[in-house]
Amino acid sequence: MSLTAAGAAVFRQAKGEIRRVESALLEQAFTPAEAASLRSQLERLAEACSGRPRRVQSERSDRKPGGGGGGAA
Repeated sequence: MSLTAAGAAVFRQAKGEIRRVESALLEQAFTPAEAASLRSQLERLAEACSGRPRRVQSERSDRKPGGGGGGAA
């Protein structure tokens, strides 16, 4: 296994452990519905920070600001 592959494996393992700890903490501090909502928000935040936006976000960025109409005549 190359150093890069080993590093990637360690990163994946650490990421999984972080998710397990997050889940345990959320379940202790919040109701199941609140924990699910917060978990979803954490996932969206992580995706946004990773530079790989979700499709919904990229579709929104394709739209022009201002929504059209109402231009000066």
